[in-house]
Amino acid sequence: MKGRRIINRGVRAHAKPLLRSLSRFARRLLQEWRRLKLPTEGVTVVAVSGGADSVALMLAVDELISCQKLNITAVVAHIDHCLRRTSSADARWVKELGTRLGRPVSI
Repeated sequence: MKGRRIINRGVRAHAKPLLRSLSRFARRLLQEWRRLKLPTEGVTVVAVSGGADSVALMLAVDELISCQKLNITAVVAHIDHCLRRTSSADARWVKELGTRLGRPVSI
């Protein structure tokens, strides 16, 4: 059926096989990663504050590694400036996230 898009589990059937199983955010991150010619091997530090944006970035990087789209070791980095009473709780939460993902963590 030429020109018809078949949706299967939220993925278009005519999508490139390389990107088929990734979330939309991870696909877009991978496109930007490649456009910017960021390293696809070696160690990469991902700064995670504990906020929604940096956590989404870390989860997408983890997804790309798990799907073997990136061959990097992602190190989760967090700096606790101790400017808020809750900053140590943020640091603990980020450490737990990195540990659950199986990633090295540096606080």
